[in-house]
Amino acid sequence: MSVSKPSPEVVSFAWELARLRHRVGDVSYQELARRTRFSASVLARAASGTRLPSWPVAEAFVRACGVLEVSGWKRRWLIAAKKPAMAESAEPGTIPANLTSFVDRTEELAQLVHQVRSHRLVTVTGPGGTGKTRLAQQVALAIELDSRDGIRWVDLTQVVDAQMLARLLLTVTQLPADPNRTAAEQVLSFLAERELILVLDNCEHVTIAVANLARRILLAAPQVRILATSRHSLGLPEEHLWTLGPLHTSAAVRLLTDRARTVVPGFVLDDHTTPQAMQACRILDGSPLAIEFAARRLRALTVEQLVARLDDVLTLLSDGDAAGPIRHQSLQAMLEWSWSMCAPAERRLWSDISVFAGDAGLDAIEAVNTSYETDPVAGIAVGVSRLCEQSIVTMMTREGQARYSMLEMVRQFGLRKAKHHGWWESTQARYLSWARDFAERFDRDWFGSRQPELLISVKTEMPNLEAAMEYGLSDGDNLAAVLDATRLARSLYWYWVSTGAMWDGRYRLDQVLAHDKLPDTDRMDVMWRFAVTVAMTGDPRTATDLARQAAKMSDHLGDFVLRGWAGYAEGACQMFAASPSAIDTLRDATARFRALSIPHGVQVCQTVLGVALAAMGDRRATEETLGPVIDMGRRFEEVLTRAYAVWSLGIVHHEVGDIQLARAEVNEALDLYIRLRDSRGIAVSLETMAWIAADTGDDRVAVMLLGAANGHLPRSEPRMVGFDRLVHRGQRYDAQLEEFLGSDVYQTLLLEGSALTTVDAYTIATNWHTDSTNTRQ
Repeated sequence: MSVSKPSPEVVSFAWELARLRHRVGDVSYQELARRTRFSASVLARAASGTRLPSWPVAEAFVRACGVLEVSGWKRRWLIAAKKPAMAESAEPGTIPANLTSFVDRTEELAQLVHQVRSHRLVTVTGPGGTGKTRLAQQVALAIELDSRDGIRWVDLTQVVDAQMLARLLLTVTQLPADPNRTAAEQVLSFLAERELILVLDNCEHVTIAVANLARRILLAAPQVRILATSRHSLGLPEEHLWTLGPLHTSAAVRLLTDRARTVVPGFVLDDHTTPQAMQACRILDGSPLAIEFAARRLRALTVEQLVARLDDVLTLLSDGDAAGPIRHQSLQAMLEWSWSMCAPAERRLWSDISVFAGDAGLDAIEAVNTSYETDPVAGIAVGVSRLCEQSIVTMMTREGQARYSMLEMVRQFGLRKAKHHGWWESTQARYLSWARDFAERFDRDWFGSRQPELLISVKTEMPNLEAAMEYGLSDGDNLAAVLDATRLARSLYWYWVSTGAMWDGRYRLDQVLAHDKLPDTDRMDVMWRFAVTVAMTGDPRTATDLARQAAKMSDHLGDFVLRGWAGYAEGACQMFAASPSAIDTLRDATARFRALSIPHGVQVCQTVLGVALAAMGDRRATEETLGPVIDMGRRFEEVLTRAYAVWSLGIVHHEVGDIQLARAEVNEALDLYIRLRDSRGIAVSLETMAWIAADTGDDRVAVMLLGAANGHLPRSEPRMVGFDRLVHRGQRYDAQLEEFLGSDVYQTLLLEGSALTTVDAYTIATNWHTDSTNTRQ
């Protein structure tokens, strides 16, 4: 007769019994039998895993091992027996039951279980709605058999002070009241003799009371461990903080799908709706509570309709779990709960930080906030720290600097409060002033050795700068804001030029010029910059007309400096239009700046002049023009003009067959462009290096580099900066390489190259072997 194999749940239950016996010193089964009414053989079989013991046997076993609290063991026994839990009122202190599944926190669960087993006081912190309570429940279930006296779960939601906290713990421990001792004294006396885990859920509104009692418990009860959940830390030196963040996008989508099925049976995502669900989860910052609320909306909305309405997430998700805690019945209620726990200055700081569209540095927050006017520097630092402790603000490190951000729903709530209290306009004005000053410092400091770090700083702040420009340009009647936004936009010109983001620059500068109340000087100062962005995005003839208008306006106003920049712009536009007039125009602009003793103007104009000469194939004139540019660039450690200069020399030297010199120059250009993170410059350097590789017979390397150039070229950017002569040269190399290698190999290598990272492309470009005697030129 065959014997059925025990289920994994039965084996697991037996293993827990054996582990318990080992933990209490491997007490013999004869001794356990002496403490119970069951024989040693019955107790031994209970821990063998061959079959599930009856509950009376299991209960007797664990009590004989000194366990007083058996509710956790009863729950595990019911699971192994595959019987439903009895429908009875949960006793005080038991782990709350859940009606929904636990989705995608397995890694966090394992980490937190390890933390609780390793430390006596662990606090799970994180913003409201991230699932701190739910994760703590899963941890409690995972470790409830670790301690002789099990788990005591304490929900502090309704607690308002230290006395009420102690009375609640007294209730949870099921101790009768003793009129001769305080509740805290009775609790400490009870816990002193116990080995258990105390879970204190929702501590944020009574942290001082919890911290004081937790310290007393840790001192009085050496075998008690505490797991707390709170939106901010308890502030004890013994405390080990564990921060729970939002769900990653894939896990968030699985949660959305799981919860949607409870209101829309059979709900599934397909190829069309999966990207929309991912977008919804990103907008909701991966917040489990917000995602659960959003899932309920799928009863009446498609996923696409849900995404379209999430720009006002607080209104759309205004109701949630009517049976849950009040603070979880809507996102608004959850955030009002956090707001109520902030001091007045912290509330104003919260609303002020909300104006930042992206993360922000402390100096930017200091420029915008006014709630700590008596001691702004120290006060704001402390205030931000407090908001971080309360999980309202999150601190991260970027480029070695501390940055602060909010979840989008927390930010939207802060903006609502700013408007409600009449703070919004003044805060936005300070925000715009900070952005303007930041951009003008960038523009002022641009010509020098700090270009790479300046570009990184602007890229980091770009979401904030974009939002400030949007605000400043949104109300044409607010001339002060329009002028601030104008100064902000024009100051970002060198960022757009250096990073290849010319479409962004064109869009913003066009927005500025649409305002008809701009003073002539400001309009002209924007127009020459706008002309270059138009030329570099494919319309050089229109751009040339715009530059000429700027030149005429500067002549009319008698502004010699702006006349020089208008000349630079006109010459650059003519160069992109392949007009021979570019040479004379740029020479004239160079002379103007030289007469005005503006060295960076000379440097820029002479660089563009050299590029124009290189595009025409004039080797001698290119060398004569760009030699001084490179010398000055090296002397002042300037990067942008030097990169264009050495690349241009590489172009002309390659054309005349000086392969080794051309390769050295293009290598230097590539290195400089990478320092700038200039994707357009990286692309033209990689393509030029591909031509050099092709000329030396390294066809496979050449095609890989061509693919890498394609992969780095910004969208809508013309090949080889749009210079017809160079574009045609590139097309000849394309045809030649495809003929030599065959179409299939050529296309495969091109695709492989397009997937290369910048580092991998740089490695190939700078390390392939060159035999200058083996050329096809």
